[in-house]
Amino acid sequence: MVSGEWPTPTAEFHLTGLAPRRYLVAARVRGYAPTFAGPFDLGAEDMRSGIDLELNRGASVTGTVSDTAGQPIAKSFLYFAPDSDWGRRRLLELDHLLLDEGERSMHGCERVDDKGNFNVEHLPTNQPYLLCALSRDHKPTIVGRIELHEVGEVLKRDVVMAVR
Repeated sequence: MVSGEWPTPTAEFHLTGLAPRRYLVAARVRGYAPTFAGPFDLGAEDMRSGIDLELNRGASVTGTVSDTAGQPIAKSFLYFAPDSDWGRRRLLELDHLLLDEGERSMHGCERVDDKGNFNVEHLPTNQPYLLCALSRDHKPTIVGRIELHEVGEVLKRDVVMAVR
């Protein structure tokens, strides 16, 4: 860094001193869908090179969150869980955290606006998700399995949540 300026960003990375084990390389860049490479098994003194990660803009999910009477649920959250038992368990953990600790525990969740609308962009494609909704005053809801197939695709889903 010269005179307080940031160095020119580079797309290259080099990590040393990793313990022998299995690794997944992940890239998360604002405005792009997260992308992954691997897993890679590294032994003692192994070196892995030539890992290429391709970023794309991903797909979007848009819609509304409302109660059973059709009223928007402001200050609710969306969580895109893996379509697995772990994803379902994580939803229940997040629900307990929301009730116990409040909004600060909703890291990794998407916030719904004051009118109950949401537009989540840059989601990875060709990966199944469970679209889940959380609210302090409503039961946690799994809307269902969604899968986005094309970059730029926009999927519309509306969420209806029951009162606790």
